[in-house]
Amino acid sequence: MLTRKSAAIYLAAVFLAGLAAGGAAGFSVGKRNAFAPPRPQDMASHICERMKSKLHLTPEQVRQIEPLVNETAAELEAVHTTTADRITEIFQKLNQRQTQFLTPEQKVLLEEMERERRQFFRKAFKDKTRPSAGRPASSPNTN
Repeated sequence: MLTRKSAAIYLAAVFLAGLAAGGAAGFSVGKRNAFAPPRPQDMASHICERMKSKLHLTPEQVRQIEPLVNETAAELEAVHTTTADRITEIFQKLNQRQTQFLTPEQKVLLEEMERERRQFFRKAFKDKTRPSAGRPASSPNTN
């Protein structure tokens, strides 16, 4: 027979298990998408939908504004790509400058750290840079 106390313990255990599973899944998804920007068409769609809703745009206004929003989203993607390239250059410069202070073993470890960093960013960008209908995939330079 199940007492109130044991029922409460089971309920708490189920709650804590759900909390742990949800937290782990949320952290995993958040970590994977933290550095990846939205795709331009997703960004443009979000902006247009928000403007339609908040500004009560007519279909004609949407037709006129949509190309401007698409253009802006493409510009933002270009800025992000340029920024990613610049970040890569800065890390490369740091690595070159600091190697003079490292032992040969530390240099090997530094190279491994750099490979891991590049792999992390490639993985973070992978899902966001898949081609979608009518759009070639962009490939941020994260070497």
